[in-house]
Amino acid sequence: MLTGWAWAALPGTARLWLPICARNGASQAGARKAGYRFEGRLELAALEDGRAIDVVQFGLTRPEATRVEWPLPTLAPCATN
Repeated sequence: MLTGWAWAALPGTARLWLPICARNGASQAGARKAGYRFEGRLELAALEDGRAIDVVQFGLTRPEATRVEWPLPTLAPCATN
């Protein structure tokens, strides 16, 4: 339901992602059921009760998005000293 809202409310958005606590199997199952794909594990990427924990990343691309239609924003060059 939230994914459908996000696509409607954010028409310029081509991609959504969900960082989930690595130990939270229920949330990972929910993400998969909603169509999100596992993209990787981020070691020690979040704090929980003052302790570093692993996070797993799930992502979903807008079904009608193509690389031509949804270009990434241009990044400004890094300043040099």
